[in-house]
Amino acid sequence: MPPTPKPFFVAGKAQTTPTVIPVIDKNRGGDAVGICVPGAEAVERAIEAAAAAAEPMRNSPAYRRHDALIFVARRLRERSEELAKALVVEVGKP
Repeated sequence: MPPTPKPFFVAGKAQTTPTVIPVIDKNRGGDAVGICVPGAEAVERAIEAAAAAAEPMRNSPAYRRHDALIFVARRLRERSEELAKALVVEVGKP
């Protein structure tokens, strides 16, 4: 049974679709994971959400933008092993 497809995100909310593309595990063969593919409506919602967030982000104080970047950096460090494994599977380089 293939793994549960990974969602995409629009305005911070996970979204799924029946259209899924596989990520092939080049080392072991077969599907490593499936990725849900957003349709045109989801892409439009994402563009609208990004446009709506532009001015509030531009007007937010520097310390808030700093805190947001620190949060992202921390989460990337916390999940670095997972991210590295995903890249190895996708590119096929052990």
